[in-house]
Amino acid sequence: MENAADALKMAAFTLIFVMALGIAMVTFSQARATSEAILYTHDEKNYYSYINEDEYNMDKTNRIVTMEQIVPNVYRYYKEKFRIEFYESNGTTPIELYKTEDVRWKQEHGGSNVIYFLDLDDESIRGMPNNWGTYKDRYADYIVGDILMKNYKDKKFIEQLGQENVSEETDDEIPDVNQVQKRVIKYTLKN
Repeated sequence: MENAADALKMAAFTLIFVMALGIAMVTFSQARATSEAILYTHDEKNYYSYINEDEYNMDKTNRIVTMEQIVPNVYRYYKEKFRIEFYESNGTTPIELYKTEDVRWKQEHGGSNVIYFLDLDDESIRGMPNNWGTYKDRYADYIVGDILMKNYKDKKFIEQLGQENVSEETDDEIPDVNQVQKRVIKYTLKN
């Protein structure tokens, strides 16, 4: 009889333990969902709207930014795989960021070794570093410190967000199926 009573006590404790464990799991799930909702509302990138290049409207799709707002994108584009382009105030003349020694790049661009944009896919084709530590130490810090901050620290830029069809090949007759949509951020120097 004592064994039966002990077995019932153990079953009751096991039931209470399972119920407490279930309540704890529900509570943690609700806490996780709440924290994700709060973090989502505080992330400005969730409210960006990306448009096609031919839909740019200078009055609606831009904002004025300083170098302090551009620098995080230079560090972030590597991880999020978007493209950053810089232009002079006329909007058509690109700003030179650095020069490459890549032979293929020079052949495809008429002997020019000047790079005007930041794009991870293009950089991997040219053999740039492919891990974040090497990239940050040797490349991003150089572009931010020696080029952008040195030459444009007190300047303002017009930021445009959009998407473009891009392809690794230069042939104009590439079917649309082989092209990829890529997010693009364009910075145009403000007068």
